[in-house]
Amino acid sequence: MNNKKLFMVFTICLTILFSIGCSKKRELLQGIDKKLKGKINISVSKERVGYISKYVEEFNKIYPNVEIHIKQENSNYRPSDEKELENMDIVVIKNEYTQYFLNNFSKNIYNIEEIISPYKGNFSNDSIVGVSSNNKIYGMPLDKNPYIMVYRKDLLDKCNIKIEDIKTWQDHINVSKYINKTLKGNYKFLWERDKSYLYKVMLSQLSEGYVDSNGKSTIASAKSIKVLDMIKKFKSENVILQDNSNASLIEKIRTGILGATICSANEISEIMNKLPEMKNKLVVSKIPAFEAGGNRDISMNGYNMIFLNKDKNKDLMATFSEFILNDEKLQLQLYVSKGILPANTSIYKAEELNKNVDYFNEKIWLLIVSIQKESKNIVYPASYIEIDNLIKKNINKIYDNNGDIKPLLKSMENNINNIINESPSKS
Repeated sequence: MNNKKLFMVFTICLTILFSIGCSKKRELLQGIDKKLKGKINISVSKERVGYISKYVEEFNKIYPNVEIHIKQENSNYRPSDEKELENMDIVVIKNEYTQYFLNNFSKNIYNIEEIISPYKGNFSNDSIVGVSSNNKIYGMPLDKNPYIMVYRKDLLDKCNIKIEDIKTWQDHINVSKYINKTLKGNYKFLWERDKSYLYKVMLSQLSEGYVDSNGKSTIASAKSIKVLDMIKKFKSENVILQDNSNASLIEKIRTGILGATICSANEISEIMNKLPEMKNKLVVSKIPAFEAGGNRDISMNGYNMIFLNKDKNKDLMATFSEFILNDEKLQLQLYVSKGILPANTSIYKAEELNKNVDYFNEKIWLLIVSIQKESKNIVYPASYIEIDNLIKKNINKIYDNNGDIKPLLKSMENNINNIINESPSKS
């Protein structure tokens, strides 16, 4: 009897050990790692919460015992004090705000050069510079955001206008006037989402930012004046839809008042997902140039992932960042589903981008990649936020001025240079 009991106990133990072994073997085959444990807190701009959540979801399939909490932030580039960062491990932030963050919270950031070095070849040099300070790399470039034009196909068709004939901003103005005259309408052909939006986009088109390569204000430069004059012309021709209601671009397209506008790659995806009724009713092209043969490629407002200086979480952050860097399949999937173009340039060669997108009857994702490849890098200084606020505050004075705007621009230039000189970094 005792022998039977002993045999039964032995058999049960063997079964348990075998089951555990099989379970562990199955987990290994599936790539599951339950040994890695801990918690990561990520502060994310609201525009990228869904994007980062997808990475977290996929990461937890492999590392189920790592807790990752996402906190949505509306202005994480400027926490009221450094205490807000104490519980954070990673910050996801717009490219234009990154240098501000790196310079104002330098004590909190973590040099990840060792982690990202094997992958540097996947990024443009400008992308790496954007997450660097004092020759150290503190972040990972996440995505880029090229811009294109969207036109209502029905309006063009009714007026026998071919989209390929709209090559310059003057062509754009002429087309808008012709459509409204022919159809007796009052359509608008650009949307001004905030006071500095069109100025920023069109200044980028001329390969210029708020500061030049020497760290000086560009507000009074020849290129800046060229942009301001063009926007004043848009306003005089009643082309722009000005809006202060905080309504989204999707809502404005739905009303039917917009005959055309500038869209980002992200917004293209939103249009397809939220406006199914507009399928085959919109067409896209590169943004018109200032003159025949001029630049039509613009990219701005991408996002970066900045790592904070947390000794206890360095291994977790390294594993999470390497997961994002290596999962190119997910990067591609998020591009074609959400319009978020990875900063990782190896994705730009994917065969899937050659597919025609039925909504626009266009290889839209390939077009966006081509724009990104040709777009010029824009320098975003540490003082970007203050400069942008000053421009927003004064730009209507420029547009409303029918005389010589140079004295006003000179005054703004002096104020901007003072802001730059008072910044923690002059670059």
